Amino acid sequence: MEAIQDRFDAIIKEIEQGSSLRKILSQKGYPSSQTFYKWISEDEIKAKQYARACEVRSDLIFEEILEIADDPREDAIVTDNGIVMNTEFVQRSKLRIDARKWVLAKMNPKKYGDKVENTIVGDNEKPIIINLGSGIDPKNEA
Repeated sequence: MEAIQDRFDAIIKEIEQGSSLRKILSQKGYPSSQTFYKWISEDEIKAKQYARACEVRSDLIFEEILEIADDPREDAIVTDNGIVMNTEFVQRSKLRIDARKWVLAKMNPKKYGDKVENTIVGDNEKPIIINLGSGIDPKNEA
């Protein structure tokens, strides 16, 4: 049983350092994803450890976005015509940031997702009733 806990702890540590679960479990000596998910489904403590490790990984990805955005080292290059914008590098950085933003929004939508809130209020703060063509008259519903 101790060997399982040691292997699980190693997986959690790698997740907290930013690795994906798929990448970790593809390494020799690690369990299959089926085995890993069985461990966390059968043990609430392991499930909480995994959830926390995923949160830590999300925070690392967020910090990585800031590092990519703040790194100006290759934004400009020297050519025979002088210093010019390195558009390929800038576009690659933008792609890296956008990919990480998308992943973060999926991994932790409450913290990193876009919050969209729509409030529709009618006269005298009464809610507006919208009939979407269901054939049901909301006024006659009990």
